[in-house]
Amino acid sequence: LPRPVEFTLPPQVQRKMENYGNEFKAQRATRELQWNAHVGVVQLEVVLDDGTEREFSVTPFQATLLQCFDGTEDPVEVASVQRRVGASAEDVRRGLAFWAATGVLKEAGRDAYQSARD
Repeated sequence: LPRPVEFTLPPQVQRKMENYGNEFKAQRATRELQWNAHVGVVQLEVVLDDGTEREFSVTPFQATLLQCFDGTEDPVEVASVQRRVGASAEDVRRGLAFWAATGVLKEAGRDAYQSARD
């Protein structure tokens, strides 16, 4: 099994988890909900620049990394992604290399990635 990656979920995901946790607590006061952000599978539908849609089943960390590129066509530096998600540079590089291998991202110079274009 791959080792767990320490990272910070995007704020909108954190809010949804908090809302769910509050509902859970209201329904089951004697139980406690403990989140493990690095566990699970995220189903993503990614629309590429050319309009094609691709589906992926990825880790929460991989999904979080991709969200750093949402809405931008400019290259994003690994250090910027690292600060945003709170993960090690090694983990961020490994995760971005995954997305580059799928053709969703491409390398854009030294230690930077951007949305892949045909």
